[in-house]
Parts: sequence; C-alpha cells; structure tokens
Amino acid sequence: MSKLILFLDGPHRGSFLSAYDPDYANGRGLVEATDDPSRALRFASTEAAMQAWKLPSVVRPLRPDGRPNRPLSAWTVSIFNDDPETIARELMLVRTLSD
Repeated sequence: MSKLILFLDGPHRGSFLSAYDPDYANGRGLVEATDDPSRALRFASTEAAMQAWKLPSVVRPLRPDGRPNRPLSAWTVSIFNDDPETIARELMLVRTLSD
C-alpha cells in the first residue's frame, strides 16, 4: 500500500505533500501541498517517504550554519497508509492538535 505525507505544522498544516524539489530556487526548495489526498505524492514505503523528507539539495547541500540543507524537513510530518480510514484519522488528529 502506498504512503502519504501529511504536514503537522507550519503553513501547510493539515495538507498533503503534492510536489517537492529541494534544488528549486538555488537550493531553497519548492514544497507544494494539497488538501485533496488524491493529488498527493505517493511513496512505495515508509522508508521511501522518509528518504524524500530528508532529501538534501544538490545545488546547495549545506545551510549557512553547516548543517544539511533539507528544505522539507523544516516541518513535522506524518507518514501513513493511503486508505480512507487512515486519512480521516490523521486529519482528525491534526485538527485536534491545532485546537
């Protein structure tokens, strides 16, 4: 079963990852999100989703502080199965956390 990434905080809280390019804008990264789970990026496994979350920029691999430049890891995410029950449960959890 494929996996989805849901943002738990930040400007995309409660939305699903729909596009990610860590090299966009000279390594600042492009992150796009959607409220529609059918438009979300799908990953073959939890490990593949975690690798995407930790994927560094190739054009600017280090931040000014010397740490890895991983634009997507700026936010806390949840990785879970792509099924209606799990999606509903995760979205309810995010709403509960934001109250």
